[in-house]
Amino acid sequence: IMDVLPDETTLLGTAIGYAQINNGTPIVEIPYAKYLDCGMDIFSEACLLYWLSAGQQTNGMLIRLQGFDRGSFGGNFHTHNGLYLLPGLDILCYSNGNDYVKGIRYAYQQACSGRVVMTVDSTDLLNDRSNKTTYPDKDEYLDFNSVHIHEKNINNNCAVITYGTGVKIANN
Repeated sequence: IMDVLPDETTLLGTAIGYAQINNGTPIVEIPYAKYLDCGMDIFSEACLLYWLSAGQQTNGMLIRLQGFDRGSFGGNFHTHNGLYLLPGLDILCYSNGNDYVKGIRYAYQQACSGRVVMTVDSTDLLNDRSNKTTYPDKDEYLDFNSVHIHEKNINNNCAVITYGTGVKIANN
């Protein structure tokens, strides 16, 4: 655990150095999505270097980004960022605790192999203690290609395609 200056360029630069020099796999915590803008240049370089080198130059890291949902700071994340432009970045968002645990395990494996992986966490779901799930077995993973269909109310005339808290809301 390393406590650094509250500066996203420092956080991401330290993570890149740790990944490249020490062959380690850092987990970087960025508290709000809006703050990623502050370190966007170095963050983009980490993603692009892996992609442009066809995986030869690794920058393996897992970034946990908290930043969307009702009642949370960073709500302009969906319209004010360049994440969708970055090749070499895997972005994940989970809608329940069970999927999160299994998915973060797989995401960390991918980061250990050199990929830059980011989870965008729903503040509302992280703080929701009423929707408890059983903790998955230690050998259960959720890979990047898995899609879950949550069928509570089946209606052939309507499909809700969503993520994060949208799944919880749509099932109510």
